[in-house]
Amino acid sequence: LMIQLPDKWSTRFLGGFQGALAVRERLALPGASAKVAWVSGDATLERLGVVDWTHRKFGALRAEPFWAALRDLVGEGDVDMIIAVGELMIVVVAAAALGPIWTGMMVLYGGDNMNVQRWVEVRRSSNRFARHLLLVLTALECTNSFTLVGASYRTYHNVTADALTRDAAAVVRQIARK
Repeated sequence: LMIQLPDKWSTRFLGGFQGALAVRERLALPGASAKVAWVSGDATLERLGVVDWTHRKFGALRAEPFWAALRDLVGEGDVDMIIAVGELMIVVVAAAALGPIWTGMMVLYGGDNMNVQRWVEVRRSSNRFARHLLLVLTALECTNSFTLVGASYRTYHNVTADALTRDAAAVVRQIARK
């Protein structure tokens, strides 16, 4: 993935003491909470939605162009596009769009899909679409110097991100005004 980005090669192997610590240990360090971005997201087969609560940014996008691009890259085959892949896709889309402002941060991605949380934790999947997205996510983390970790929660806590993927455009604009 990074073969065409030689100017980013030096950023791939940077790390320090904090990178060796568990998430709870990193968050307990002095000043660590100032370097955390809180992000949540949701996906349906038709729409993707993400909220960066720390930087007060959100997005709601049609999913089809992203599904088409992923199919073009990975191939069709016998693997169905499942909601979990869509929810991982919005994590990657957010990382691509917001990676530069996440530099030096730990990004806590809260979501209600346990498959996605597990894939983000172990960085492996038997689903080839998810495997490809995990490679892209890792490359984005390296080139933008941030770390994304998953934090799962119950679906009824994901109201805003759910609204971005399910409600009408007028409702989404109303959410944005708040």
